[in-house]
Amino acid sequence: MTALTRTYTGDESQMTVAQAVQHLQGCPALQLAELSQLGRDCSRVARIWGAPTGTVPVVGKRWSSEKSYTFDVLKEVFSRNPSTAAYMPKEQ
Repeated sequence: MTALTRTYTGDESQMTVAQAVQHLQGCPALQLAELSQLGRDCSRVARIWGAPTGTVPVVGKRWSSEKSYTFDVLKEVFSRNPSTAAYMPKEQ
């Protein structure tokens, strides 16, 4: 995990894991277990980095809300997870 050297203001854009997966070009639909693991990993990284998290209401699922994470947390976790790493955009 890379060391984060930034201060969060609390107004950073956030996205849920499910929303972020939809933005990965060519990534197949992930199973619930894979999405859950990505969410747990994002929560862990956000806690370590001191990054803010939020919640988004969910309709039509067994749960009422999903956590949302800053883009840098999602990028860190997705780039290291075998289910999503191959679909991450390459840095220029």
